[in-house]
This record gives sequence, C-alpha cells and structure tokens, in this order.
Amino acid sequence: GIAGGHLAFCIRQAAGSTPGVLTFTAVELLAQGITNRGGPAAAILLTAQGNMMDAGLLKVRMAIPLATPGFALRYSGSLGVMDLTRLSPFLDIVQHLRIKSGRATAASFDIEFAAGRARGWVRATYYDLTIAVLDNKTGTEKGFGNRVATFVANRFNIEHDNAPEEPDPMNVGMVYYRRKPADTFLKV
Repeated sequence: GIAGGHLAFCIRQAAGSTPGVLTFTAVELLAQGITNRGGPAAAILLTAQGNMMDAGLLKVRMAIPLATPGFALRYSGSLGVMDLTRLSPFLDIVQHLRIKSGRATAASFDIEFAAGRARGWVRATYYDLTIAVLDNKTGTEKGFGNRVATFVANRFNIEHDNAPEEPDPMNVGMVYYRRKPADTFLKV
C-alpha cells in the first residue's frame, strides 16, 4: 500500500501548452489480489482516498476482473464536502469554464466498463453553483460572447442547487460512453 502520497493528473490542450492540473494529497492506496493465477472470480481490488485539490476527500474503490476476455473494470466512490471553486484552476484550462461559486455536500458514483462501453451514474448534492464561460484564446470572462454564454449557462443549463430538499427531483448524471477505435488509454 501507499500512505501519504501525492498525485497530479494533468491534461494539455495542445503539445507544449500549460496543463490543467488536478491534485490529490494525503493519498492512501491499497491493492489486493494481484496475481497471474486465479479462478473465474479473481480480481484486483484497489481502494484509495485522497484530498482532491486539497479541498474534498475523494474515496474510490475499483475492481478489475482478471479472467475476462477483454478489459473490464468497475469503480465507485464518493466525494465529501468541497468548495467547488477549488476546481477552477483545472477547469479554466481543460474546459474553459470557471466555477464562480458552489459547494458540494456529497457526491457518489458507480461506473462499470466492459466490452468498450462505460455505464453508470453520478449523483451530487450541491448548492449555489454558478459558472463563467472563458474565452478559448485569452482565458478571461470578458467579452460580449462570453458574457452571453455565461448568462445562458447559469440561467438555462446549470442547476443552481441539486439537493434532495429542493422541490424538483435531484438530477442524476447517467454515464454512457462507447469507446471509439481511435481512443487511446494514454496520450503521450
């Protein structure tokens, strides 16, 4: 196992560009069931937790079956209380979005990947979420087009609150992705 680790997940929009960095600190990781011999139910089990962007405790459990004919895995987990604005340094670069306000009180997910398809769900309880759309070239909120896009997103696309005590039912994000032949696991 690993205790007290640090992990930085980086995404670049173009070669040589500044990466968006998502950090995890105080990482604890435990791997079990690593073997090259096992029965039909043999699986590698990974359990991990760490502080995402030094703001919210993320817990993940992953099971990777060893006897399947193709690559498969299932992962689930939760995120504790978090100030969502802490994600902005990553999202500014990767999605050209800035979280202006927002507080998650809980989030959970359960996703299964098999035969080139990911299926599952993501549920988050959050309050006071507002975003700003950033200019792709300048990275700023300024400009008429960005202000209009920000207004439309906050008014019509983004749920300001997603909580069980709201009058409307909570939104649950459904995950469905089919791997394309050109998709790679790692882009080097």
